[in-house]
Amino acid sequence: MINFKNRAEAVPSAILLCAILTLAATLAYMILVPLPNAAGVVQGRERSRRQLVTQIAQVRERAKEAHAGSDARLWNGDHDTVMAAILARLTKVAAHNNLTLAAFRPQKPQQVSGMTELPITLQVSGPYPTVLAFLRSVDAPANRLALRSLQIASSDAATNTVAATVGLSAYYRDSSAAAAAGGPAPRAKTALSAADSATPAAASGGSRG
Repeated sequence: MINFKNRAEAVPSAILLCAILTLAATLAYMILVPLPNAAGVVQGRERSRRQLVTQIAQVRERAKEAHAGSDARLWNGDHDTVMAAILARLTKVAAHNNLTLAAFRPQKPQQVSGMTELPITLQVSGPYPTVLAFLRSVDAPANRLALRSLQIASSDAATNTVAATVGLSAYYRDSSAAAAAGGPAPRAKTALSAADSATPAAASGGSRG
């Protein structure tokens, strides 16, 4: 019995009152909130399944877009073909900016996540604004070259001439190795325009000095 007048029974009475209120709330919930029927459960599961399928499709689409973006920055071919194409491309970009490649030094290739990285060091000299324009052109996505390092030193303060030592990286998948392993057939030669397709001998002559 609930009796708050007697101090000795106050605590047991409070506990009993809480229990009664909890029981009353539970009964009210059971009466007022209907239990989900079988059709509702099935609909909820189907809705969750459709949401999951949509999320998976979105993830696959983003992965496809990322893969396509990375492929656009890759060269295709074997080591010699890719290196010759890169030299031709750099020679053209330098000539477009009225510069001459003073040095072109390929470094040791490195394997990176199923691709081959081709580190390259090159040197150009000329007026500072012209060298800066050359670097911006080289770093453009269409050239598929990554600028790794840059050192610029003044070679003639009177004429604003500077010498730049540039570290670049190019990445490619060896199409000949893929074909030997039963992979897809090699693609056409590296995506250079007809104006880019200088012979390695001619390009090498422009890079010496």
